[in-house]
Amino acid sequence: MLANRNNSTSNGVKKVVKKSPQLARQKKLRVKKYPAHYLGIILVGLLLIEGVIFGMATEANWQNGYAVLDVHAGVAETSHDVVTVFQPMIDAVDNLNKFYQMTTTEMSKLLDLSSDPPGTEVMLIFNGVAEFYGQASIQMTRVLDTSDFVPWQSQIAGASIEN
Repeated sequence: MLANRNNSTSNGVKKVVKKSPQLARQKKLRVKKYPAHYLGIILVGLLLIEGVIFGMATEANWQNGYAVLDVHAGVAETSHDVVTVFQPMIDAVDNLNKFYQMTTTEMSKLLDLSSDPPGTEVMLIFNGVAEFYGQASIQMTRVLDTSDFVPWQSQIAGASIEN
């Protein structure tokens, strides 16, 4: 019973599976090592062919090639499109920056307690901060509203979305 578990035959001799030597030879990749002067000859030949091709080209061929590869107008159009796409975001960031500058100026006025009598600072600070956040939420809504910048009507699956 133990012999059957160990891949052995009934007489106790273990089977050995040999791999064919042809499979082992086929798996090895042979690297062909050519002498260096072969590479030099091939390189010189390619450079000669390239020189002949460039030498045969006329000025009209060069102008046609330049016309095909000229992307000057496309670059100008692409840069204009990029500016058009990102302008609402640039305006929103600029307005946000102005908002933060204005709020820091107003908060410095609210938090200046040098002229008030002692004890009134707590209520003054509480009321000032509450008023600040009330106004800030309204102003931030106006700053981040980009609906005026979008020239197209938003649609999802053909249904129009309106504010």
